[in-house]
Amino acid sequence: MDQEPTSPRPTFGDAPTSGSPSSVPGSDDARRPGIPPHLPPEPPRPAVVRRYPKPPTIIKHVLLLCFRPEQWAEAARYPLRATIAPALLVILTASLVVGIAAAANLLPAARDLVAHWDERFPPMTLTDGKLSVGEVPAGKTLPRFRMDSNTVIAIDPTDKTTVESIDAPLAIVVGSTDVTWRNSMQDTANREKLGRFLLAFGEEAAKGTFLVDGPHLTSLLQAYSGALAVTAVTIVGFAALLKNLLWAALTAFLIMPLVSLGAPRLAIPRRVAYRIALAVTVPLVAIGAVLEIVGAQPQQLLGSGEAAMILWFLAAGVLAFWAGRLANSMYVPLRKQRRA
Repeated sequence: MDQEPTSPRPTFGDAPTSGSPSSVPGSDDARRPGIPPHLPPEPPRPAVVRRYPKPPTIIKHVLLLCFRPEQWAEAARYPLRATIAPALLVILTASLVVGIAAAANLLPAARDLVAHWDERFPPMTLTDGKLSVGEVPAGKTLPRFRMDSNTVIAIDPTDKTTVESIDAPLAIVVGSTDVTWRNSMQDTANREKLGRFLLAFGEEAAKGTFLVDGPHLTSLLQAYSGALAVTAVTIVGFAALLKNLLWAALTAFLIMPLVSLGAPRLAIPRRVAYRIALAVTVPLVAIGAVLEIVGAQPQQLLGSGEAAMILWFLAAGVLAFWAGRLANSMYVPLRKQRRA
């Protein structure tokens, strides 16, 4: 029985390939079977070069990826760099905005904290990089405060407070001689000498004896508010940058099979599925930055960083499957058209 000819697959913009004539004109190989030898050879076929379509400009591409779901499926038609560029732009912008928002929230919170320091906390003494406290009076506690929706800082010269006892995405404990911090993604805590942090305020701050009370903290805040803001933007922004980069790259790799699952009538190569999956992460990074700025992070609402990670992954998986369905509806008719 005659077999039905295989239908051509849609073009996904894979690496450009060049065709070439099957042989040199005038040679015997240039003749098709059945052509008498006395007839002139068939002229060579022109080279066929498949090129990528021109992608949108990077700003327009970002907007389309965020507000037009069909653009996720259209990422199959462009090279990987055309999807990496808008993804990097969104990640860099989101990280910078999150850092600026953290600094904007930090300074007013710090001013309010030092203004009421003596009313809430006992006086402490800093001697040559070592923090100490006397007997805590009734009605006062050792300092523990939330700097933003993610960060809780505890000051405990008695070294009884640990980062594991603080339920927050980022916990920081200032002890008698060390500063310890840990985020919800880490299994072990980081530790650094308190004296090294004090060097940021000058070498004289790490030596001598200072009283840690409201007036001294107010003068320090006025003198170093600019440096504090820059430090907050740098630290928070860089942490957000690393987090978003790792999340986008890893999530796109893990949700690739869902893209193919959503397009059962298409044979999508893995590299093409990765392009579509990476495009899906772009609006999720933007949404995450907006939620963090307004203080409505999933980890805060769910009460667990692990639960928030699962939620983000499920959201990415749903969008990846949707992108596969969109690719199926966009490219299967193209295959039927080529068959006709």
